Amino acid sequence: DIASGSERVIIDHCEFRNSARGVSGSDISDAIISNSGFADIADTGIRFQGVIRNLRITGNHLENIGLYPGIPGDYMGIRLEGDEDTSAVGEASLISKNQITAVGYSGIRIGSAAAPLTIEKNLISDAMAILARGASMGLEGSGRTVIQDNILRDALGNKESWRAGRGDAEHTGDVFGIAVFPEGSENLQILYNTIIT
Repeated sequence: DIASGSERVIIDHCEFRNSARGVSGSDISDAIISNSGFADIADTGIRFQGVIRNLRITGNHLENIGLYPGIPGDYMGIRLEGDEDTSAVGEASLISKNQITAVGYSGIRIGSAAAPLTIEKNLISDAMAILARGASMGLEGSGRTVIQDNILRDALGNKESWRAGRGDAEHTGDVFGIAVFPEGSENLQILYNTIIT
């Protein structure tokens, strides 16, 4: 984990394999995670929460993330979760040119992103391998976010993972390319993405 409140962190050309998590932390600014590999991670490849400013996640390769049922975790490739009080995730931040293959839940998930964030030119394939009802890319409470030129393909969705009594049976296992959840989402631009099922 990166210490809370860290600034000017660079992780470049590193390999993270066979571990519980890849890179995680909170309240970070002016950080770069680039050209690195994440493989066979039990929880989430890259996860930050709290106040996040000027974060660059670019050119990484993530595969076999969150594919261990029963181990607690988010099962996501990249997850940013803003602080509920400040909703500051994403100030001048960028998630670009990452390749994410075979994840238990979402390839990229953004929550409470109230400041500018661009998600572009990522390739996500074989998401939703363990869980159901979700998307290759999900946004919740996100604002001032641009999602463009991404390719999202072959999202799976495991209907057997959807517990009885949670929602309507006819919708169990619903899987989407891009899902925007309504809680606080506004000022989004979703442009020129390709979704292949």
